[in-house]
Amino acid sequence: MLQEAVDVIQEGLTAAGIVSATDPRNIKPPCALIDPPSFTVVNPHMISTSTVVHLIVPGPGNRDAAKLLMQLADDAVAAINVVSGSPSTTTVGSSEFPSYDLTVTYTIQS
Repeated sequence: MLQEAVDVIQEGLTAAGIVSATDPRNIKPPCALIDPPSFTVVNPHMISTSTVVHLIVPGPGNRDAAKLLMQLADDAVAAINVVSGSPSTTTVGSSEFPSYDLTVTYTIQS
């Protein structure tokens, strides 16, 4: 069920034209990096998930990067169940990228 939550997010981002990855080795900004979800068991056949999605753009973290991040965030909000977001910096290896950290929730049933 957890993979299903990640798949729903990835499919929604793809439909919105946002390239996404679940492995940081595969990012090519601008893109989204999807973390593994946190979850709460509602019952044996239903879980509630919360997933952080990092919207990432190439550096430096200047006004151009901020504009691109805000556009990606607008597109993501329209495509997936985003409940909150905040500006951030995402570190991959030794590289830091301007980013937005979005919290996405879904309830999945089997």
